[in-house]
Amino acid sequence: MKVQVYRKEWAAAQAVSDQLATIQGYGLVDNFADLWKLNNEDNPESIFSLKYIDGSNGHGLSTAFIPNAGAAGIVNRGDEVALPSWSLIKLYDDADKEKRQPCR
Repeated sequence: MKVQVYRKEWAAAQAVSDQLATIQGYGLVDNFADLWKLNNEDNPESIFSLKYIDGSNGHGLSTAFIPNAGAAGIVNRGDEVALPSWSLIKLYDDADKEKRQPCR
């Protein structure tokens, strides 16, 4: 599907997306903000994920995306090594409320 989107082959990308949704059960959640809630860790949008289990998950990627100060109610620390590039940040519209939302 990524190749079809890159090539702007929208109908082919839609066909692959529909196939993922119907055959594999993948899909989008109704509310984007719900993706970041701990009780929604296993949701229809999760194709590949690493679960974070505080104190017992020795995998380095488990805290790579967590801010240094942690995430309230989830973990009190993080590595914050996997950050978006400045060129990606500049692509967001300044009025985009999701860009400014802290990790919850």
